[in-house]
Formats: sequence, C-alpha cells, structure tokens
Amino acid sequence: MAVPSASDVIEVSFGVTLDTQVGAIISSAKAGTHLDVRLRWSAQRPAGGVPPPAGAVT
Repeated sequence: MAVPSASDVIEVSFGVTLDTQVGAIISSAKAGTHLDVRLRWSAQRPAGGVPPPAGAVT
C-alpha cells in the first residue's frame, strides 16, 4: 500500500468579529469590526525531495 506524499501548501482561513458596547441607563454606544485572517504555509523542499530536518533554518 502506497503512502500519499505530504502537501506542499497548507492554507487556513477564518474570520474574527470583535464587538464592544458601552452604555448607561440613558444612552449607549456600540462599535465593532470584522477581521479576515488567512495563514499559508509552503514547504520548501530541496532538489532531492527530502524535507529539511525539524528545526532547520532555511
């Protein structure tokens, strides 16, 4: 049985909503924002196709 090779690129996307509300009995104020976050990792493999050892600085 063949083992599939590891992915060369991994990407994760998610959204974050931040809201705040300040108020009293008579008045209140509300503010908010939405952030879209995308993280992407790319494998940089040497010509031989073997990944560098863990902790290696490339």
